[in-house]
Amino acid sequence: MEIAIYIVLVIFLLVVAASLAWLMWLLAAKWLPSKCVMPPNRMAFASVVLSLVTATLFNLELESGALSAPIFVLVFSVLWSAFLIPTSALTKYFGGIKRA
Repeated sequence: MEIAIYIVLVIFLLVVAASLAWLMWLLAAKWLPSKCVMPPNRMAFASVVLSLVTATLFNLELESGALSAPIFVLVFSVLWSAFLIPTSALTKYFGGIKRA
């Protein structure tokens, strides 16, 4: 029973950590012009996946156990979102310009 509570706690903390990236994408969708907006749910999911891939590639050892995973997801997903929001907005903006 203790294992189940621990797993639920870790999943809850991961969802809370990923929600900050989702909030960043929602705010970007609200404040950016409509032609520069990317879908917030998919892009937040992409940021979380990229944060997990980054943590795996850096071979980060979770020395303090599974409870340190939400910290890595939080930090890396915010960093990926901060990088991807302006990049995707500029790509959509310049991709929409018709050249003569």
